[in-house]
Amino acid sequence: MQPPADSTSIDRSLRLFGLGVVCVLIGIGAIGLAVIVAVPMFQGDGAATVGSGQAAGMGASLYAGVGIGLIVLGIGSIRLRRWVPPVMRTVAWTWLLTGIVALVLTAMLLDDLLAIASSQIEQDIEQAADLARKFVLLIVAAFGVVVPGILAWGYHGADVRATVRRHDTRPSWTDRCPERILPLAIGWFLLAVVSIPTLGRPAVPWFGRYLATNAGRGVTLAGIVVAVALAVLCYRQKPLGWWGSQLTLLLAGVSTLWTIVARPVSEMYKALGYPESVIPILSGSHATTQGLAVATVALTVAGVGYLWWIRKAFRPHSDVSPVLHQ
Repeated sequence: MQPPADSTSIDRSLRLFGLGVVCVLIGIGAIGLAVIVAVPMFQGDGAATVGSGQAAGMGASLYAGVGIGLIVLGIGSIRLRRWVPPVMRTVAWTWLLTGIVALVLTAMLLDDLLAIASSQIEQDIEQAADLARKFVLLIVAAFGVVVPGILAWGYHGADVRATVRRHDTRPSWTDRCPERILPLAIGWFLLAVVSIPTLGRPAVPWFGRYLATNAGRGVTLAGIVVAVALAVLCYRQKPLGWWGSQLTLLLAGVSTLWTIVARPVSEMYKALGYPESVIPILSGSHATTQGLAVATVALTVAGVGYLWWIRKAFRPHSDVSPVLHQ
């Protein structure tokens, strides 16, 4: 039996309603961005702002998927569903971590990219570049750090948990997995989902080279299968899920770092289908390679640390309690 919600806790219904509305609005914006990114797919002259053909379709699919996911989470939050807080915390912390890395990389690379862009068009745009730099950093900080930070805070706490349990009394699938492990299981599943659009135009860093076309699709498809399997194993708290996660994370980190160091980043952009005119702008700075290498190491170390922290939550036996008391 699930223990009753604490009647002395503060009701957070209004907070969850407000955060749900925010998620729905951001989701709608992401779908709108997907439409904008997809425009090059329907242009007959081959012009493209970000990429063309399959690359544009891949980006549009990703943004649309994120938008739909946020809308579903937002509606669930408005309706006070008990599965929403743990899922949203996982999404928010993952979003926040990647947002911090993106902000650091942007700050490192933006000056060089703007300088290269200025030299490409042979114009003095110093004032415009300074304005663009501030604008880009502001946008990345707002949507990569501030928004997920607010969501991580808003869905955290015993009051939030008690609120959704008062309004949604039926046990949820999120109650069957410890809160330490649940983010890992959800994370592997989300990774599998967001990897599906990349099958259209893969660029897989594979131990010193980028795999594209069918080779890249094969590795990506295998990775999707592995991610789904690890999601199931981790959700069931199987030790094999922990060992598999650790091995997969280390192999992915080593392979990515090896490829970043061994090959020019321009090969990645070519494999992704970026226009030849913008590849020199994106890959002309040596800081790009350094930034990607640092980000890879940081994310790998963070992942290994998290796995080490939750290792004791994986049980050596297969008995799974119907509902965990979290």
